Amino acid sequence: MFLDTLLGELPWWNRAWRVAEVAEVRKSSSALALPPGEVQVVEVTVRGSLGGDAGEVQSFSARVRLLEDRLLRWQMKVGDTVIGPAVAPAGEPEPHPFGAVFQMLVEMRGLSLREVAWRAGRADSTIMKLRRGALVPERALIDQLARELNVPAANLALIAGVDPADPGRA
Repeated sequence: MFLDTLLGELPWWNRAWRVAEVAEVRKSSSALALPPGEVQVVEVTVRGSLGGDAGEVQSFSARVRLLEDRLLRWQMKVGDTVIGPAVAPAGEPEPHPFGAVFQMLVEMRGLSLREVAWRAGRADSTIMKLRRGALVPERALIDQLARELNVPAANLALIAGVDPADPGRA
């Protein structure tokens, strides 16, 4: 199937998974309708399930944009995991999503990053790395930031990917 071939070309894709069922394919409203004979851009939403070698099954939903037979863009949700195109350029690490949430919390409270650094007793460079998603905070910093941003520490820990019940490091 086309999706199996497409996914199998991705270097990180688990090749044990195969599309077990396609339940629905819907043309997306954002697809470009061009006159016949011209290059066609098509975007579809595909829903179905994936099966693995051990018999496990995961539901998926994918949005795929194609230019004739060439993939332009895609995003897929397998179970609860969203898989999509990279944010960072090739060869650079992806920013941790904590950075975007942290930046939004700081802005919503009308604070500068320098003020957050001062209040938390941390270097400006540490706070800048958090904002860029280049640093995932350890539990002690999560607790400090939660106090300064008036956010429950457990919520901030979950955003950072830290077990809220674990007092240790991520």
